[in-house]
Amino acid sequence: ARIAAPVVWLLSGATTLVLRAVGVAYPGRVPSVTREELLTLLDVAAREGTVSRDEARLIEDAFEFGEITVRTVMVPRVDMVTVPATMSLEQAVESFFRTGLSRLPVVGSSPDDIRGILYIKDVFRIVWQQPDARLSPCYRFARPALYVPEHTPARQALRLLRLRRTKIAIVVDEFGGVAGLVTLEDLLERIVGEIADEFDPDYEPLREIEPGVLEVDGRVSLDELLDWLDLDEEELGVEFEAESVGGAIIESLGRFPAVGDVVQLGPLRLEVRSMEGHRVRLVRVVYEPRAEQEAVPR
Repeated sequence: ARIAAPVVWLLSGATTLVLRAVGVAYPGRVPSVTREELLTLLDVAAREGTVSRDEARLIEDAFEFGEITVRTVMVPRVDMVTVPATMSLEQAVESFFRTGLSRLPVVGSSPDDIRGILYIKDVFRIVWQQPDARLSPCYRFARPALYVPEHTPARQALRLLRLRRTKIAIVVDEFGGVAGLVTLEDLLERIVGEIADEFDPDYEPLREIEPGVLEVDGRVSLDELLDWLDLDEEELGVEFEAESVGGAIIESLGRFPAVGDVVQLGPLRLEVRSMEGHRVRLVRVVYEPRAEQEAVPR
C-alpha cells in the first residue's frame, strides 16, 4: 500500500482534474468499506465467534432501521385504544387502568377527528389539585397531538419525537386520515427487540411451540418472522407488498382467508388458526428447510 500510494494519489488527482475540466462534479472520496462489505464482515465475525450473534443482529437491525418507514412499526388504527372527547376524567382513569397505557388519543366525532393526547400524569395532577374536575370532559385537558406521514423514515420520526420531547405521534395516510400511531418504544423496539415492563400483558406475539413450529400473531411483521428463522425474503420465492404475516397470507390467497387455509411460501408453511373479523389473528408456521422438502416423495 505504501509503494502504490503515490501512483494512487496521482491517478486520483488526474481523475479529479479531468472531471472538473469537463464540468462533472467529482463524487468525492470513495468509502473504504461499503455497507454490504461491512455486513459481510459482521456475518463472518459472528460465525467465527469474534462478535456474538446478539451483537451482530443488533448492528444489522440498526442498519435496517434507516430503511424502514413509520408505517412498518406503527400500531394500526384498528388496534388503537382511544377515549371519546366527551368522556369524563374519572372514566378516563378507568381506561388507563384497564389498558395499562399512559397516553391515550382523544377522538371526537370520528376516528379521524383526533382532539389531542391525554396523559395519565396530567389526569392525576388535575384530579388531585381540582377534585371537581373529575367530571369534566377529557378533551379539555388533552395535549396537542404530533402528526407524521405514514411514509416518514423511522430515523426521522425518532429525531422528531426527541425534538418535540414527546413519546407518541399520530400517523396520517396520504388522504389525511388516521392510519395509526407510533410511539418512541415502537421505534426503539425495532432495533433492540421487545421492551416489556411490569404492566405489559404476558403475551408473546411470536413463540416457538416445538422445534420448527411457531405460533405467530397475524400482525407480526414478515421481516420479524424471517429474522427469527434467519431467512431472507428471496427464499420465499415471492415479493410481498404486505408487511405483516396476515397480510402476506391474504395477498397470497387473493381473498380473505378462513380458519384452516394453508399457504406455502418457500420453506414456510403458514396455516390460519383463528380469525378476528377479516383479520388473521393467529398463524401456525412450520419451517421446512429445502433439503427436507426435496426429500419428500412427490
